[in-house]
Amino acid sequence: MLIIGDVHGYYDLLIELISNIPDDDIYFVGDLIDRGKDSLKTLKFVMERNFKLVIGNHEKLMLDYLVSKDEFIKRWWFVAGGKEAYKEFFYEASTEEQDKIR
Repeated sequence: MLIIGDVHGYYDLLIELISNIPDDDIYFVGDLIDRGKDSLKTLKFVMERNFKLVIGNHEKLMLDYLVSKDEFIKRWWFVAGGKEAYKEFFYEASTEEQDKIR
């Protein structure tokens, strides 16, 4: 069993880490997104493979960004590293991908 946290959009490193481990033995404990350049690719990979996942504070910040009307809460995601993920999710992702994220 492998428990993984704090991937932070580093897709290539994730693939390297799990390359020889059966999917059933992999668990994610949050923070798939933000900071790295491949947050969307990382999130899609985990969702498509139906890995076991608990969301972390970075995913929670993104969800708060989507539903909150509080400007402080909306800005906090960017402060915590969400600026690159925001670009990926809302400028580079297709409408279908955006709907899945929401």
